[in-house]
Amino acid sequence: MEIIELLIDEENVEQSGVEAISVVSQGAIESDFIALKSHEIKFAEVDKEQRILMGAVLIPNKPIYRKSGDKEYYVYFSANTIKKASELYLMNGYQDQATLEHKEKISDLTLVESWIVDDPEMDKSKKYGLEGINKGTWMASMKVNNDDIWNNYVKEGLVRGFSIEGYFIDKAERPKESIKDNMSKDQIAEDQLKDIMNILEMDELQTKLAKHKMDLNYFRPVQNKLDQTASQENKINQLGRKHLAGIIQDLENLKNQYKVSIALYDDRLDKVKNLDDGLAQDLDKKYDGLKNQAKMSIKVIDRHIAELKQCINMLK
Repeated sequence: MEIIELLIDEENVEQSGVEAISVVSQGAIESDFIALKSHEIKFAEVDKEQRILMGAVLIPNKPIYRKSGDKEYYVYFSANTIKKASELYLMNGYQDQATLEHKEKISDLTLVESWIVDDPEMDKSKKYGLEGINKGTWMASMKVNNDDIWNNYVKEGLVRGFSIEGYFIDKAERPKESIKDNMSKDQIAEDQLKDIMNILEMDELQTKLAKHKMDLNYFRPVQNKLDQTASQENKINQLGRKHLAGIIQDLENLKNQYKVSIALYDDRLDKVKNLDDGLAQDLDKKYDGLKNQAKMSIKVIDRHIAELKQCINMLK
């Protein structure tokens, strides 16, 4: 199944992003207009007297099922896109834009808090028992001054979380977005399947860790150490390749010097041969060992060069 990243339209920011937050129970996902009804996250009643609800608006890299006609696929938002959407929502003054089940616009519901989770373990959402809150999640608190919504929907448990409404573009529709022309459709589909399986796996792991009051950040030091070690290995490999390349060049120079020596020997022997062939034969018998030694050295150097080139390939 295809997985699509949704983005802020950078060339049309005024009409892109989240336009309203809806209080919802459950439901299907609409088509072009993003009304993510099945992506609601349960909210907590922070203060019953002040009528404040808290919940996640969007969670990064969380697959969201959608269906448009016969086409079924997943969409997701990156942490960077979520951060931009949260900022645009406030900058555009949409704090009082709210709907019920993505159908009915309702008044007297106002966003009073908005933040991006930096440390899930230290985030105040933990205090209210909200689970599945990852780093980069857009959290919000909403004040409900609407008596009908509070008494007949919130208190009755008919609405369970927040959902968004807004306009985004697919990554495939992004202006000037590079496309891997050299990849076949099967390769692209396979990569997309791997992406979604990875996201689902990470989300499942996060849920399991949350039961033990842990999250994936617990393993962050391990990842950081591995990344640091891999970076050091890469630098050493680069230095190794550079050093070996220098040795190969030195050996090539030595080989050329041996070839020059052989050529000089042959040239001088030819000049003696023109004067006295017998003397040339005697000299060749006496000094032929030097020529053979040079030829043997060239073969040894060629073998060393081949071995060093194999080492360079292993360091790539």
